[in-house]
Amino acid sequence: MDNELIRTLARSVLGPVAELLVTLRYASRSPETDDGFSRAAACPPPDFPIDLVYTWVDGSDPSWQADKLQYQQALADNPLATQRSAHAACYRSRDELLYSLRSVAAYAPFVNRIHIVTASQTPSWLDTTHPRINLVSHRDIFTDNTVLPTFNATAIETQLHHIRGLSEHFLYLNDDVFFGRMAKVHDYFDRDGRPVFYQSELEISSSPPLNTDTGYEWSIKNSKKLLEADFQLPQIKKLLHAPLVLRKSILNELEEKYLAAIQVTAKSRFRQMTDVGLVNSLFAYYASLKGDGFLKNPHVSGYNNAYLNIGSPFMRAALKKLLLTRSADTFCINESISTSLDTARLDAVVSGFLQAYYPDKCEYEN
Repeated sequence: MDNELIRTLARSVLGPVAELLVTLRYASRSPETDDGFSRAAACPPPDFPIDLVYTWVDGSDPSWQADKLQYQQALADNPLATQRSAHAACYRSRDELLYSLRSVAAYAPFVNRIHIVTASQTPSWLDTTHPRINLVSHRDIFTDNTVLPTFNATAIETQLHHIRGLSEHFLYLNDDVFFGRMAKVHDYFDRDGRPVFYQSELEISSSPPLNTDTGYEWSIKNSKKLLEADFQLPQIKKLLHAPLVLRKSILNELEEKYLAAIQVTAKSRFRQMTDVGLVNSLFAYYASLKGDGFLKNPHVSGYNNAYLNIGSPFMRAALKKLLLTRSADTFCINESISTSLDTARLDAVVSGFLQAYYPDKCEYEN
């Protein structure tokens, strides 16, 4: 039986059953009954400013879509990319940025300034006059503007440390990452400002980048290859889909050290097999190998990050559990690349969950 058909059947049968079981298990509990709910009730201010950076795109913008279609046609002749490199799932918006900002306002009061990097686009609901909001165009940070427009998040991420006025210490969030309860500064930086990195259980294959890999896996494998030339590497694992913890000075150092590989990535308009994951892997492993950061096991550290795959048959049940328990420090709602998802129905499910979790407008909205 086709794998997509199996997943579709699982969503229609197993999903409702799992949701019912979660309701029976947790509906009578208040969030405060969860053991971890108050572990970070106090959030002392850091001794140094911590900015936050987002990348965001309005994939429904007709002008942006026209540009994407124009350049996407060349993918068929690019042996280093696949059609997945331009899949709609990479650009679909469910107003996640709106709710992620609400999560920052509610649970990360230590954040200094918020830089939102876009393709010269502006969310209609965003208060761009807010003193902590800095809207940044790709044109403002790319060293070489001839590579624009770009539709490659990995390429954009190679330029984030060029943001004017960015603090030395900062967090980078995709717009599908959220703070789920009160954050602790020292979950992300130690007292000396050294970054903390949380590894998942997923190991990175030793194979070279393959057609069957995701763009994310290409970027990690290439980062690993770069580091192998200079260091004796431990087993490389993926980082959690959580806030990425970064320092501008180390990113500048990496750009100088691995300039050729980073320039190739910056020029890739869509994800391709030569991409290097500067912020999703290279930074963390380089910093930890040099003693400028720490790789940690989240289970040992007590850091709880939830990863929710929109394509999973158990997604609705997982969302309901998270809403009832508020047991995750951070969580990511990620859309897998699939041809069988009922996106209209799932949009409603995700939007309903986010509105229930973060019902109140925040200071960053008009």
